[in-house]
Amino acid sequence: MAGDRGLAFVVVGLISLSTLWVANSRKLPIRWELTASADQSQDTEFLESVIEQQSSAVLLGQLAMERAATTAIRQFAQTIIADSARLNAELKRIALFRGVTFPGELNPEDRASYEYLLSLSGAEFDQGYVHHALRRGNAALAQFQDEAAHGAHPEIQRFAGILRRVF
Repeated sequence: MAGDRGLAFVVVGLISLSTLWVANSRKLPIRWELTASADQSQDTEFLESVIEQQSSAVLLGQLAMERAATTAIRQFAQTIIADSARLNAELKRIALFRGVTFPGELNPEDRASYEYLLSLSGAEFDQGYVHHALRRGNAALAQFQDEAAHGAHPEIQRFAGILRRVF
């Protein structure tokens, strides 16, 4: 019982963060004017990585929609799917200007997570999915902070800064 309440608090917190992301991102118009800069490799790696992460989040969210035991986890997964799909659409638009390629499949870490979650059911699945979402969210936050501080292109730095503040 105590574990279920803890999981419920985590889910409510994650849904709150997702709601903040949606609310804040709608208020911040982003204008992309991409020009060449001296060192764009970090920006390109950032775009590729975030697109890959968001694509994985959508796939894992779809799995959660099918396998989650609780309504709260399914609602959280739906929010993640919507947010990640919206973010990915914007990132892909930016990436097209940069000639960045889109991943065709999951990276080995996300593939392993998918396979692991696929083997779970019920409350174990819910806990595994929330654990994965928190771990990936923390990694994404660190990546946004690094890009905001050290990115070569000002518009991509600004975008990473916005993501950092709402994540």
